[in-house]
Amino acid sequence: MNNHDDTHDKETQAAPFAGDSDELPQHDGSSSTKETIDEQPAGDERMYALRCNETWGKYRIEELIGAGGMGEVYKAYDITLGRNVALKLIRGNDPAMIARFMQEARSQAKVEHDFICKIYEVGEYEGKPYIAMQYIQGQTIGDAASHMTLEQKIIIMSQVASALHAAHREGLIHRDIKPGNIMVEQTQEGQLKPYIMDFGLAKETGAPGLTSMGVVMGTPLYMSPEQARGEIDKLDRRTDVYSLGAALYELLAGQPLFEARSTVDILIKVLEEEPVPLRKIKSQIPSDIETIVMKCVEKESHRRYESARALAEDLERYLSGDPIQARKTSLTYRVSKKIKKHRFVTVLISVFIVVTALFAGIAIQSRLQSAAGLRAAQHFGQVIKEMETFVNRSYLLPLHDITYTRSFITGKMDWVRDNMKQLGRVTEGPGHYALGRGYMAMEDYGKALTELRSAWDEYRYREPEAAYAMGIALAELYRQNLEEAQRMQNKDLRAARLQELDNEFRKPALQFIEQGRQAQTAEASYVEILLRYLAENYRGAIDTASSISMNAPWLYEAQMIAGDSYQMLANEQRNAGNYDEAVRLYREAETNYKAAIKIGRSDPRTYERVCGLQNSMIIMQIYQLGVSPQKTYEDAMTYCNQALQAYPKSMQAYVGKIIALWRWGEYQLDTGNDPRIILQEAIDEAHKAIAIDSENDDIFRNLATAYQQKGFFEMNSGLDPQDSFQHAIDSFYSAIKLNPSQIMTYNNLGICLGYLANWKRYHGQNPIDLLSESIEAFHSALRLNPRYVLAYSNLGDAFNDKAAYETDHGIDPLASLESAVQSFQSALAINPNHALANLNLGRAYVLKAAYLLMTDKNPEEACEKALASLDTALGINSNWDLTWVNKSTLYTVKAEYELNKQRNPVQSVNEARKAALEALRLNPNYYESYGNMATAELIQARWLMHNNQQPTAFIRATREALKKAMKINPGDSESWTVMAASYRWEADWLINNSKQADNVIDAGLRAAEQAIAHNPESAEAMIQQAVLYELKAQTTSNAIMKKELLERSQKSRTAAQKINQFIK
Repeated sequence: MNNHDDTHDKETQAAPFAGDSDELPQHDGSSSTKETIDEQPAGDERMYALRCNETWGKYRIEELIGAGGMGEVYKAYDITLGRNVALKLIRGNDPAMIARFMQEARSQAKVEHDFICKIYEVGEYEGKPYIAMQYIQGQTIGDAASHMTLEQKIIIMSQVASALHAAHREGLIHRDIKPGNIMVEQTQEGQLKPYIMDFGLAKETGAPGLTSMGVVMGTPLYMSPEQARGEIDKLDRRTDVYSLGAALYELLAGQPLFEARSTVDILIKVLEEEPVPLRKIKSQIPSDIETIVMKCVEKESHRRYESARALAEDLERYLSGDPIQARKTSLTYRVSKKIKKHRFVTVLISVFIVVTALFAGIAIQSRLQSAAGLRAAQHFGQVIKEMETFVNRSYLLPLHDITYTRSFITGKMDWVRDNMKQLGRVTEGPGHYALGRGYMAMEDYGKALTELRSAWDEYRYREPEAAYAMGIALAELYRQNLEEAQRMQNKDLRAARLQELDNEFRKPALQFIEQGRQAQTAEASYVEILLRYLAENYRGAIDTASSISMNAPWLYEAQMIAGDSYQMLANEQRNAGNYDEAVRLYREAETNYKAAIKIGRSDPRTYERVCGLQNSMIIMQIYQLGVSPQKTYEDAMTYCNQALQAYPKSMQAYVGKIIALWRWGEYQLDTGNDPRIILQEAIDEAHKAIAIDSENDDIFRNLATAYQQKGFFEMNSGLDPQDSFQHAIDSFYSAIKLNPSQIMTYNNLGICLGYLANWKRYHGQNPIDLLSESIEAFHSALRLNPRYVLAYSNLGDAFNDKAAYETDHGIDPLASLESAVQSFQSALAINPNHALANLNLGRAYVLKAAYLLMTDKNPEEACEKALASLDTALGINSNWDLTWVNKSTLYTVKAEYELNKQRNPVQSVNEARKAALEALRLNPNYYESYGNMATAELIQARWLMHNNQQPTAFIRATREALKKAMKINPGDSESWTVMAASYRWEADWLINNSKQADNVIDAGLRAAEQAIAHNPESAEAMIQQAVLYELKAQTTSNAIMKKELLERSQKSRTAAQKINQFIK
């Protein structure tokens, strides 16, 4: 069977609401398509809606793959998009059935996850509603189970649990998880991949269902007790956890959780009996797995896993060999359950004695608690009003320090906490809500969200004002994180981060604000503009804000959202390359923010927004417009400082200020200026912020970036960057500790570790541990997002660096290069037009060619592959200097090989020279370009020598290029090595032509000594030194001196070969 849905299964309900039959279905909750069709009576006159090979709308019907009382599922071909789909049609025109059918589509389409069957389209054609969904070539897990190992079953169910968690995060409860609704498909790699199907019974949390009061919907064998009782209002994510456990129980035991002859008997067992422990059925099942499964199927929902993710994590712990968190139930609890099971006998005597007092006590206690809860809610509501009124009045005053206002709020929040302790659980819901509103008044939306979620989820405080507050907190966190995401230059990284923010903040914010729009705390017009902004209807938000500004000018928050909307439109235009329009829209945003400042003169948020806007403009000015951002940088600093004047502890203002500083430093670096003073100021500001709040990961991440920029400048200027890079690495780790889910931090950490590793490599130190740490950082990023192209590319380049070190030290680099190529191919499989991945793939082949050249093997095939990848990268982006640098390196390798084979290398030399000049045009401060040009000039000089022609002009050009490289980076060992080689070959020419060479040889030896001083592990420099000693020995007639020089030569050669066995 190729796709599965439950349209061909009978819907099973509990008596007296049972469906067509009271008999039980197959215990896996499904039957195969073939069985369903074949079981139709021979004389069945029911006609199917569509026929094979019929064209129905834009679909060509290929075959019927399932049918039942509700409708049919067909395999069809989408003619427009050219793909197979599963086309599901509903039978009849029952409004309730159509409503459920459409609910299924909406529910399933809300959730984007690799392990949930995708909905492509919902529509109606010729009066028939239909759903077009992903076509899956596979079978149900119930059918596949007999061919699966224990480990495969656990892996699959762990993946299903993670997918179900994604649905729960969207507010959906599936309500019909069973083996028949989980399909497995074999991937090209031979792995099994699961898909959750059939969201026909899915229900949004807090939303009214489509089922009648008390009707039991679902499949009895996998129903939770609360589902079996028809308690719709009590169904939550733990309901699905129970069903997952029941399904896993069946897959492992080979029999369902409960067995009986009828649906009614099954439901009674679900409600009353305990399932047989797994190991009593199959003793070979691991004890930990039994514990996990039995925790899932606890009768009381609070004793199950709190979420599907928690279940997935425990299954992962088992698979990884780590201790699981689930624990077996205690003896006391099991006894209590026995008592509950036989409670009629146990309680019969006791109940008569205590019943009257008990009911009287419960009634009194309930009334007291209700009264206390009501009074607490009223008192807390008054406190909220006082806090927000105080803040709003403070914001309207001329610019001043609002620290006292914050202290007032903190005092009120302490009062709320004290009352919560005194009055107990009855006040927890409204209390946590009040604390959340307090944190919102102080603009600490992270802590606000924590309190509000506690009120909403844990204490079920679900008043409209609580929903509205949750929405506002989520919306603010979305906006704050969005600002950072939009500043990301890498398109793939930006897209991945925006998707994360969409799911984590924007979508739930939209739902909560919509749910709470009737709250008395909500200004109707403000809610409208906020909803439009969150719905990404930015023009609509701007129009609404304009109307509010005329009718309610004091509501300056509307102008702030209008500014946010203009900024989003500007970012879209910037990313599309429409820079003039982007500038215009940025100015509109600035106008709206400044209008808000005129009213909210002491509201730090208004200044923070302008500062953030200026930082976005700085990026465009540096990277897209190519103009100086000085004026914009100065404006950013002004507004950030005003935000800090309003509130000296504003982390948002500190983050904005630090970003402005290191961006300005980055511009100084790119334009050949010393950025260290500016970068040190960024570092100092970050340390001030950390002294105030040491738990802000944004501060640590930007501190790390400032240190990294400083280290990069030092590294390329011949200075020691180790301290700067180590501080950056430590700061990245601090950011990860505070927020381990931020992908960008791992990526940047890996880059920084790579910088430090390369500096150590160039200075004779072993970089392998740092490179291994860098590789792990990129793997961490990929674990968070397996489709993160940039991390694959950077991972591959870390393997490239490892291979370069191995080649320099006589270690076969081919395994590292193969790992590099695999990483780049993974990146290009996701995005073939990723310039950096193509560039780095080219570099891998350049490194392979250089290794083959060094070991006397033919590098031409590797050179061809390198050239193809580099030209692909240039076709995508011809303005990347590093691509041209690698291309010039490639041609120097090719030219060296041709020279060794006594073939004319001049064409390759010209190509190397041309590529180096293009790299220098794009970046005049990159010393490696001069180094490649020098190498090319020296190869041409050697070719002339080989042909007994004068090489002097090209030797001179070699040294001129090297002097320019050394001016940029006087500590570059490779430049000094090439310089020594230029003297070595000149001396060889002079000696062969009977000319004086002593001064040239001495200059060469000095250059070799400089190279070795900068990199004591440079085997190439030692070989040049050895040859120069040999040449000097040829020029002396003093036997003692000759012997000493030859001994020095041998010593240098031995040292070189000890480091690198490949060197000659």
